[in-house]
Amino acid sequence: MLCPNCGKEIQDGSKVCPYCGAELTSAKKRRHYNLKIIPPIIIVLVLLSSFAVYRVIKTQIGERGENNNQQVATEQEVPALIPYRKGDKWGFCDNSKKMIIQPVYNEAHLFSEGLAAVAFNGKWGYIDETGNMVIQPAYGIVHDFYDGIAQVMIHNGKEGFKCGFIDNKGNIVIRIVYDAIVDFQGGLAIVKAGDKEGVIDASGNIVVPMEYDQVEFNGEGFAIVWIGSKCGLTDTKGNLLIQPTYDYIGHFRDDLAAVSVSGKYGFIDKTGKIVIKAVYEDAEPFSEGLASVRLNGKRGCIDKKGNMVVQPVYGVIWDFNEGRAAVNVNNKWGYIDTKGNMIVQPYYDEVGNFFSEGLALVKINGKWGCIDKKGDMVIQPVYDEIRPFCDELAAFNVANKWGYVDTEGKNVIKPVYQLAGDFSESFAWVIINGKFSFIDTKGKMIIPAIFDSDKYYVSNFQNGLASVYSCAPMSTLTNEFRGYIDKNGTQYWED
Repeated sequence: MLCPNCGKEIQDGSKVCPYCGAELTSAKKRRHYNLKIIPPIIIVLVLLSSFAVYRVIKTQIGERGENNNQQVATEQEVPALIPYRKGDKWGFCDNSKKMIIQPVYNEAHLFSEGLAAVAFNGKWGYIDETGNMVIQPAYGIVHDFYDGIAQVMIHNGKEGFKCGFIDNKGNIVIRIVYDAIVDFQGGLAIVKAGDKEGVIDASGNIVVPMEYDQVEFNGEGFAIVWIGSKCGLTDTKGNLLIQPTYDYIGHFRDDLAAVSVSGKYGFIDKTGKIVIKAVYEDAEPFSEGLASVRLNGKRGCIDKKGNMVVQPVYGVIWDFNEGRAAVNVNNKWGYIDTKGNMIVQPYYDEVGNFFSEGLALVKINGKWGCIDKKGDMVIQPVYDEIRPFCDELAAFNVANKWGYVDTEGKNVIKPVYQLAGDFSESFAWVIINGKFSFIDTKGKMIIPAIFDSDKYYVSNFQNGLASVYSCAPMSTLTNEFRGYIDKNGTQYWED
């Protein structure tokens, strides 16, 4: 979504623009709970103009280590069977690329809980580690197994797909009759049939009746239910605690949830009782024992008893994190502590909305740096862009070149890359001379730059494997999963 004030792109659902500090009032308007099922391999991100998109793939393998400073994978650190593509067919090999299950499938997932989803003649089923077809290919879309069950979908003519769950023997444990199912959380799932929603348990029993226009998990064993434009609250046994009379109910944090009625905000406890009267113009969830509220056009913070701990004098107050909250005063940003003391004076043009590894991003005079929780400048503001720390390193941009800085402000990897990703499992992808490569935390190139960035996208490593995609022009928003590479750079495919 775009900030209506400054026009910059921000994360969907944000309450405050991290660039200009504008409050996004639409964040508290009713947003339909996303019930769209995620296919096993799906496009989820448009990265930059040089890329198309990439799909997140869950992997079920172990990590690998180093041996004599060389990136060497061991049998214990890679999956016993890795999906291997030969031409347009998929099978499974070991980490030496010896074929264990011959490439006869149209597509294949990694094994999860002893079974792997495979596509054969346009339908999905599951095989075991010996290659036996344990669950016959009969489904249009499938998910991997988790806690002994997997979501499956069958095509239902003009109506699209119907969803349900099967066990690891192929028995239907939740009937394939729903238009959408949100994956289980704490043994419960939101389901949709027609234009109504409810909640089922892991046995398929309906615990919240299928009579609501929308259902959203509220956290800590509760669900928000909507009828028309009004919302109420149920527990996960289906007991209606609050009739759908509120304009807004937030998520529980610290045992309290913000509610809105007739344009005023207050807080309820888990019994549905109003414990902080609805007298505020706006209210945010509690964080570290305090909640940001707006009164007479200014923001302050109250505690769980409703006492005003931080006086309402600020334009914006973000959530507390590591004992600090960013505040905006006259379009300048600083940080306060949980007692309301101004620890970092409102001096900065922009700030990050949270501390990461004890540091927060700040921007002054068009450049980014980092301060610690005392407000001391640890990393001087000399960067055009800088991202939060991962593995004690942060990617930065200077003059359209990317490198990495450590938490002490030392540029440990020089800015020589066209683009750089965050570190994951001690590896980060980078683009140099128009090609993807992987480096370690010392900047050593571990996997050579062989994938053209205008033709391929390479994901972060997840438990030892990275996914490679060939990308079509962005206008088509299509791409093709090529296969996996391991941390040695071994390619598990053959064209």
